[in-house]
Amino acid sequence: MKIATPEELSANLQRAERYLAIDPANPILLANAIDASMALGRVDVALKHAQAAIAQRPDDRFVANRYGSVLIAHGQLDEAARVFEKLSTQTADPAVAFNLALVYFRQGRYAQARSAFEPHMGQEGISPAAVTLFVRTLHHLDEIEQAVELVQQHETRCSGDADFLAAASLLYLDNDQLEAAQRFSEAALALGKRPLEALVVGGSVALAHDDPAAAKTMFNDAVSVSPTDGRSWPSLGMVSLLTGELSDARDQLLHAVDKLPADIGSWHALGWCQIAGGELAGAGHTFRKVIALDRSVAESHGGLAVVDALLGRKSEAEAGIERALRLDSEGLSAKYAQMVLSGVSSDPDKFRKLALGIISTRPGHMRAMLAQALAKRER
Repeated sequence: MKIATPEELSANLQRAERYLAIDPANPILLANAIDASMALGRVDVALKHAQAAIAQRPDDRFVANRYGSVLIAHGQLDEAARVFEKLSTQTADPAVAFNLALVYFRQGRYAQARSAFEPHMGQEGISPAAVTLFVRTLHHLDEIEQAVELVQQHETRCSGDADFLAAASLLYLDNDQLEAAQRFSEAALALGKRPLEALVVGGSVALAHDDPAAAKTMFNDAVSVSPTDGRSWPSLGMVSLLTGELSDARDQLLHAVDKLPADIGSWHALGWCQIAGGELAGAGHTFRKVIALDRSVAESHGGLAVVDALLGRKSEAEAGIERALRLDSEGLSAKYAQMVLSGVSSDPDKFRKLALGIISTRPGHMRAMLAQALAKRER
């Protein structure tokens, strides 16, 4: 089937709107205007025509489905959920179930997304988009084994879909299967698209292979694709910290904690970056903030103890060291604070390795990546 060019779509939209000025309730003209607007990325125009269509035919399921799809594109997820929830009570159409699951997924209602579409997953010929959405949903629910089985089941049929391959790559990375993650990431990127997950995995793999330049390129691409992504910013910041680019690392980690304010590992990385850059007041503020998030994390108390020790506040540092070691007798930051107090912490290389060692203990996929890269650099 021939795909319409932007010029043809624009002409179709203008023609439909010209006739709608004469016959504003014509359902075929409204549908054409909606579809052409969406294809052109003119979501506001599509919404205007979709609202006119639903006002004319409020009980028409096809009109409601189109209207709901426009609402999703426009970011009006609550209203879209109401539209598709109502439709799902009227029909067992998999397309409706998919749209409802998509809305729930984007709202972070992953269990409901799973429930909405799971009854349709056994159907023959299920679309790659539906498989991809379900893989991502299971991943968010930490149903890793089931998600991997789903990828294996549909891999051959969906091997030409970049989004499926990208979702699979991130799943395998978080399942500590680095080679499979790399294979899926490279396959996704080879198709000419730049899916966010494939870029994040590509950067992580590059870091694991001790190639920070390639890692930085991938993570920079990732934040260009999705400036609000909470996973790419801390990864980019840690690459910069690993290579000693402290100013870049600081800015990137500030973005990270802004996007993921509950991610303790990103706060730790920011704090150590500030210490390395001599911003002790800022580092103290950072560690106090992360302690307020969760008082049970030893490295937070240890990091603050390091700041106090560097500022010459011996009694505060000793109290922080005691709290940190009580929580974790092997805590690295507390031991570094002890080194500061004893006067044997002047070696910048030792400091950098220790700081990165502490950061590499953070939970999540970057922990293993940083640990591997750090181990290679210490040889």
